[in-house]
Amino acid sequence: METNSAIFAALGDATRIQILNSLSSSRHLRAKDVLGHVSITQPTLSHHMNMLVKLNIVNVDKIGRECFYSINNDSVKKVISDLEVLIDDHSKDETKMEVSSFSSGDVKKKNKTKTKSEKNGKDKKQKKKKKEKK
Repeated sequence: METNSAIFAALGDATRIQILNSLSSSRHLRAKDVLGHVSITQPTLSHHMNMLVKLNIVNVDKIGRECFYSINNDSVKKVISDLEVLIDDHSKDETKMEVSSFSSGDVKKKNKTKTKSEKNGKDKKQKKKKKEKK
């Protein structure tokens, strides 16, 4: 999961999302082709690409002096699958909580407590008004 959190942090950057969008439109792109899709400098692109490659989100193929980038579909599918598991687990937990709350009557008890508190607050205000009148 630590890897996933690093991936989510990396995907939280709008520039990296733009880079991935440009890569998704083509099978392989050279760095200078990616630069045509985003408004950043070459050194900044290099920084972002190194991070995406390190996290295994993007593949890099070096041919001579040129680098060709592509999205690592297997890695991205795994992250999506992990997210689906988290969502499913979270949904199950919420359902269990709702069922246990209704079956144990916790919701009703909380409402009664609030009502008593409100009544106590009103009672105190009424007593103050009576004292002020005297």
